[in-house]
Amino acid sequence: MTKYAGLTDYLKLRTEGELTLTFDEIADIINGYLPKSAEQSQYWEDAAKMCAGHKASQKAGYKTYLVHGNDKVRFVRS
Repeated sequence: MTKYAGLTDYLKLRTEGELTLTFDEIADIINGYLPKSAEQSQYWEDAAKMCAGHKASQKAGYKTYLVHGNDKVRFVRS
């Protein structure tokens, strides 16, 4: 099980078409800390790099977008 499996499971249970979570909320969900690279949009949005946050969200059927300057991530059902 990967560190981000909890995020995938959490998102799979959601029924909203869109939701926003803070970095602290995501850290609670994964029971760990987000890396410093999570502050960069590429961590969440770059399909080519497929970083852990992006992969976990994609497995649950969501696209992710960093909300710059707010330490938040927007999840949009794809």
